[in-house]
Amino acid sequence: MLTSDGQALYFSRAPIPGHPEHHLGLHFRHIGLYAYRAEFLRDFSQWAPTALEQFERLEQLRALDHHVWIQVAVTDHSIPPGVDTEADLTAVRKHLDGSIV
Repeated sequence: MLTSDGQALYFSRAPIPGHPEHHLGLHFRHIGLYAYRAEFLRDFSQWAPTALEQFERLEQLRALDHHVWIQVAVTDHSIPPGVDTEADLTAVRKHLDGSIV
């Protein structure tokens, strides 16, 4: 989810918004490319994980919870699948081992 001026509102591994009866017909897949100043990283590393970060398992939510904006760019280019979970990593390892063609 993002604001009209391109700042992130929320990140989730699930489709959002997630109303059971309605949808906006618009979903984005997140590709993260982050650039941080050293001072921010020092601060960020001192902040405890937030409840939303722990629930979603996405550290970007810790930054948003501390009122740090994350600029978002939207593209219509297709992208390859990511390696975001243990299951994704297991699949990649099997592929590299030749277990999957």
